[in-house]
Amino acid sequence: MTVIIPSREPVIRNYYVAATSEEALSFLSAHHGHAQVVAGGTLLLPQMQRHESYANKLVDVSRVGSMRTIEEQNGHLIMGGAVTFGAILGNAFVREKQPLLYEAAQLVGTPKIRHLGTIGGNVASATGSAEGLLALVALGAEAEIDNLTGEQWLPVDRLCVRCGVSRLDSMAEILTRLRFPSLTSRQGAAMAHINDQPIDERAPLALALLITIEPDMAVVNDCRVAMGTSQGVPQRVQTVESELVGQTIADARLLFHQYATTWLDENQPNVATKGAVTALLTQSFDHAVEMAHRPAPDVPNA
Repeated sequence: MTVIIPSREPVIRNYYVAATSEEALSFLSAHHGHAQVVAGGTLLLPQMQRHESYANKLVDVSRVGSMRTIEEQNGHLIMGGAVTFGAILGNAFVREKQPLLYEAAQLVGTPKIRHLGTIGGNVASATGSAEGLLALVALGAEAEIDNLTGEQWLPVDRLCVRCGVSRLDSMAEILTRLRFPSLTSRQGAAMAHINDQPIDERAPLALALLITIEPDMAVVNDCRVAMGTSQGVPQRVQTVESELVGQTIADARLLFHQYATTWLDENQPNVATKGAVTALLTQSFDHAVEMAHRPAPDVPNA
């Protein structure tokens, strides 16, 4: 279906709604250098208004059925790139099987942004405090990138070049799917941000935490920590991760606060007051540990 939009600023001369990813790629190829992928538009349209995008033709993938699905395969969640944050919040399967991404969706913008904004667009933003992207980095998620030569799976964190710049070429490629592990027993997660900005702007700082504890519930067996600022890209804080493994819960709590605070001082010293940072770190750690102690949920398939 093709819709011609009247000329205005920014000028969009053609808006094509694709039924399949193959259709979308064909459109990009036919209008190479002038067409760009759009789904929710919460990232692209403001860029066009700021004249940061030179596309005058858009191909909408928000109605591609395969890009709107959520399912579990072999212990992983497979999520389409056009799944909105509103859809994530409305999915009980995601809430139980991967609460880190569910909590990230709760922190995204306004209800309108959550209704329109997609997980694929959040990844393409390449912004350190983009909550969905940060959660996926902490989970070690992979993205399926499709172009005319085929498709390949790439680690999500490798898509970020620098703040606001992604390796994903939205004039020639489509992020069709994401995959990341489901939550297992004795695992807990927490997502938080410090936000002293207007609600429709990026938080200056966001944190994603995933903890696995030993069967005796007293020692940290594995840990993944990702932090990001609105001026950078998401980063795994491996110094924190390595120090926490093998520690008792009480000692890990103290070390988490110590090392994470050091990271903040080095990367964003003025992001918030020390009291706000302390509260963020303590609450996130305690929340993840509490979740790890809960019985494994029994939920139906997505």
